[in-house]
Order: sequence, then C-alpha cells, then structure tokens
Amino acid sequence: MKEVKTHTTKDGRIILISDLNDNHLKNIIKKFEKQANEGLSVYNDSFPNGIDILFGSDALDVLNYQDYVDELNSRSTSENP
Repeated sequence: MKEVKTHTTKDGRIILISDLNDNHLKNIIKKFEKQANEGLSVYNDSFPNGIDILFGSDALDVLNYQDYVDELNSRSTSENP
C-alpha cells in the first residue's frame, strides 16, 4: 500500500502533497532549501531552552524535503516517458 504524504499549510490545513500544483511544490522546495541553509528552529526538550537549530540535511530530513522533490520529479518523468 502506498504511503499517503501530506503537507500542512501555515494556516493548519492538511492537503496531499500530490494535490499541490507544480509552482507550489517548487516554492515549498525553495523555502525548505533556504531554511536548511539559514537554520531551522525545532523543539528539542533535551536542550536547556528547548530549541535546537538544524542545518543542511538534518533540517531537510525534518521537513520531509525528499517527499516534495520526489513528487515534483515524478511529474517530470511521467510527462516525458
């Protein structure tokens, strides 16, 4: 069974990644790359202030970046068999 992959909007709505249009996917991917480069704040109760800053692949993993890239790439592949 295929895993259902979802995206949570900034206003809290949950939608399927597959329902995002190409431009939205590209913008999300760019945003995630920027966050990974600049640092992504995440809650981590093992730190004294409860905040950890992740960079690079650690940040991208938390953001499920590869799910978005895979979806966009699958569209490119299906359009050019």
